[in-house]
Amino acid sequence: MARRSTITDPYTALGVHESSTAAEIKRAYRERVLRCHPDRDPSPNAAEVFRNVHEAYRVLSDPAQRYLFERGRASSSENIRPGPAPSQRRRDHNAEQIPMEEPERAIDPWLFKGLHITGLLFGLGCVGGVGTGYLFNDWPPLMLAFMLPGLVVLPDCWAVLFSKEKAPMRRGFRW
Repeated sequence: MARRSTITDPYTALGVHESSTAAEIKRAYRERVLRCHPDRDPSPNAAEVFRNVHEAYRVLSDPAQRYLFERGRASSSENIRPGPAPSQRRRDHNAEQIPMEEPERAIDPWLFKGLHITGLLFGLGCVGGVGTGYLFNDWPPLMLAFMLPGLVVLPDCWAVLFSKEKAPMRRGFRW
């Protein structure tokens, strides 16, 4: 079971302002961790302070959790009880959606090319296997329909693998 957060304000725990960027939060976290680590700080409450700093960074580094914290703080200042956590809320079509941007993630080019090599092999196998069966093994013409998936996949895989463009995955893919 997840441990309940014991910190009241992660901004105070890290010593940053509410409008701080992710880089500023990360820098403040690293500085605080170096100062309050139990191996370096001889005070008796060093472990608790270290846990609070880590928990504060966990909340502020995740855009969704930071948004939920801000929303909860705003509703508690207005004496409005915050809603249930997203994991406890029933999923229905009228539920409030949390607006957050998905961070850009780099796509491994070898993974991307490997996917298209697999597609190319699949397409060649479909077309070659069914074509060979139709020509040399007297398969009925209806079997030519099984070539269609291969014929659909081949042009895209060929275009991506043999294009001159450096990063073909930047053409609108968001993962």
